[in-house]
Amino acid sequence: MKAAFLSEFASVRSTLAQMALIYLACGIFICVGMKSAFGMVGAISAMTPFFLTFTFAGYDAMNGWERYRATLPLSRRDIVLGRYANVLACSVVAAAASVVIGLAVTALVPALPIGEEFSARLAEESDPALLTFVAVAALGIMLVVTSFLLPVVLRFGLNKAIRFVPLGMFVVIMLGGLALPNIAGMPEVFARLDAWLSNPANIPLATAAIAGITLIVFAASCLIAMRLYREKDL
Repeated sequence: MKAAFLSEFASVRSTLAQMALIYLACGIFICVGMKSAFGMVGAISAMTPFFLTFTFAGYDAMNGWERYRATLPLSRRDIVLGRYANVLACSVVAAAASVVIGLAVTALVPALPIGEEFSARLAEESDPALLTFVAVAALGIMLVVTSFLLPVVLRFGLNKAIRFVPLGMFVVIMLGGLALPNIAGMPEVFARLDAWLSNPANIPLATAAIAGITLIVFAASCLIAMRLYREKDL
């Protein structure tokens, strides 16, 4: 699996360095536009899973690389594990970097002449626990979305995945949005959850819960992808 991981990472290493600068620029613009460090941290954390998924899928479809890779001494299981490990590892690093950037922005920017309202907003958002929660929540949402996308991309390729997965997810989200408010007790559940999250002491537990759920979904997606990729005719 190590060889598969390193070969995948080598293909995007230079691109990741370029994207780091783009992330930083986008994050600063979002922070200024939204007047919020949370928006910046969430945006940076959410970018990497989709970026890597589509980048890897693009390389698979380029110049027969996927078929050539199948001739290398790499098992299909290792290929899938390497792909998932790259997406997860790079995404976690990006999320951690977003928190560091958020802490730097909330510490340094208020000293600039940016206005009292903006300075006060950044001061309120300078808590490392809250910034970490935002980063993990944003990353968790995108990794769950990626968990539905990756198995289809690996099994059927990028073109079919782009056509069918977003449509399926849109239908599920719409049906869920229509159904949840009509389920007895759900408004009360959301109100209690909001009240629970408003207590700063509960933020670390909420962060850990989101991270745990995300990893479970991502691991289940990896198992499904291994099963589907094993049956793929290359």
